[in-house]
Amino acid sequence: MRGIAPPIVQTVSVSSTPAPHATTVALLEDQQVLAGAIQRSIAALVDLHFVGSAATLAEGIELVGSHQPDVLVSDFRLADGDVPDRLDEIMERSPDTRVLVFTGWPDESSFLEAMAAGASGFLDKTAPFDDFIDAIRRVAAGEVVVAPRFLPALTRRATSQRDATALSRRELEVLQLLSEGRSTAEVAQELILSVNTVRNHITHLMAKLGVRSRLEAVNVAVRRGLIRFDPPS
Repeated sequence: MRGIAPPIVQTVSVSSTPAPHATTVALLEDQQVLAGAIQRSIAALVDLHFVGSAATLAEGIELVGSHQPDVLVSDFRLADGDVPDRLDEIMERSPDTRVLVFTGWPDESSFLEAMAAGASGFLDKTAPFDDFIDAIRRVAAGEVVVAPRFLPALTRRATSQRDATALSRRELEVLQLLSEGRSTAEVAQELILSVNTVRNHITHLMAKLGVRSRLEAVNVAVRRGLIRFDPPS
């Protein structure tokens, strides 16, 4: 596999006596050649200590529970399931373990799924090996590390969450009704509000979203996932 495969290094057995303050690392990877290469390379570094590897989610959960590693490096998809679906179990077994997901088939939906589940990092397996090791160190230090190509998606998610918090429940209800083609009077009737109150809500939500028209407000809200789109019949 291109990229993540490390440079040729001398085979080193996993040390049983790690250096003081070494970051402990566990691996969840079902490609045995790749897993072995990562293990040998980590074992050659004085600041990282490899504690074990597993090839399935079930084995990985047991591994994390036994060794309580600082970082779990995990493929996204294993034979018995996807890591995000079991990330809560991993964190329950070892609350201080931080998870760095790496995959050979990266896409935005997988990235968002992993981050939403609680992963601390997401990398493409084609990343340079030095970047991979640096990501382990940074995740262990408490940083969130993602491949540069996914930064726009992370920004969009953060913006969406911020907007959802900024908009009140009533403003979101008004937006939803506007997206269905309702007039101001119809929105007022539906929500049992005065027309002037509805107009005030529209003015406030437009200011919060940074838009100049109702149509633009609806478009922005739908694009950011704040409301569902139900076109008028």
